[in-house]
Amino acid sequence: MEIRQIGSIREYIGFIREVYKNDANFKDNKSDIIKMVCNPKGVFFANSWQEKASTSEGGAVQCQGVLIRHKNNPSQLMLAMFEAREGAQSAVEALLSYAKQKGAQLGCSKLVVGINGHCNYGVGFLAKGFDEPVRFGQAYNPGYYDGYFKNLGMERHTYSSFEGTIQGIDAKMARFRRYMQRGGIDFVHCPFGQGRFEETTRIYTKINNDIFASHSYYYTRQIEEDKELFSPMRPLLGPSNLIVAMKNGEPAGFVLWYADYNELVASQKKTDAWAFAKYKLMDQKPNTVIVVEIGVYPGQEGTGLVLAMLEEAASVARKTHGGDNMAVASSWIHDGNKRSLNLVKFLLEHKSREYSVYETSI
Repeated sequence: MEIRQIGSIREYIGFIREVYKNDANFKDNKSDIIKMVCNPKGVFFANSWQEKASTSEGGAVQCQGVLIRHKNNPSQLMLAMFEAREGAQSAVEALLSYAKQKGAQLGCSKLVVGINGHCNYGVGFLAKGFDEPVRFGQAYNPGYYDGYFKNLGMERHTYSSFEGTIQGIDAKMARFRRYMQRGGIDFVHCPFGQGRFEETTRIYTKINNDIFASHSYYYTRQIEEDKELFSPMRPLLGPSNLIVAMKNGEPAGFVLWYADYNELVASQKKTDAWAFAKYKLMDQKPNTVIVVEIGVYPGQEGTGLVLAMLEEAASVARKTHGGDNMAVASSWIHDGNKRSLNLVKFLLEHKSREYSVYETSI
């Protein structure tokens, strides 16, 4: 086995294309994130130590990953953007051993596998739901990935995604409408366009840092990192994809949603200029929307505010994304977050995917 550093992003993406070249379900959610996270001129890259590494046998790459240690999360080394051939267990274990050595040199106490540098860039290996559509921004990989780590004595964290219909949500919301906290709440729609990109991103970053500070694997973001994240999506985002609930002039919660742009993308392709043209110029709108993030400030849990924010977002989304036939998908939810998990299971019912993240001490 040979461990070597990968010299270029192009080479890294080349191996990804090789792994997925015969996978008819694959839609490329990966290459643009890698170009963003690993861009030597990028903001996130400047805030982190990184090394792209691969394990080879007989001159052929068997697996690869990006080692990332962020300055705001110095105790953890992340093995991110992992990809591998089938039957590469020994090569994977060699890469993990190398990652632990690097982590020890960097003074890290924990190795995390399956977080792509930060929660905002991707969470987990897909462990269940391989026959489901590959949603925009969600993890996808061959079914054997999870098995590489399951039996190595690492701590496993699981995440779930759910799907349903707006009609099903409407019927359930009606039963709880009297509990929804709307009195004294103003919903502010924050556009990423209209000359307000900087302002909206600043709002998003602050609320995320406030609400998710104690969540697993979340660590403090800088506004410039989130500007880097959202900038490529600006042609697709409308005036209401970020909605903030205000109470007494202060933020009480927020919801971020967007369409499943992958419905506009063919197999093996990514969301590119052609997808933008379909969405903006040809008025081809996906039928599915994804609730990417939703959260409330301390003291707002159990008040019905989450339901009210979901209803506000749905009232906007259904106008352009299928009306009463609109489908709704959730992003990932940590299975230990029982309050959120139970609410989403109630509203959407169908568990569409399960993801795994692994960690071990160094």
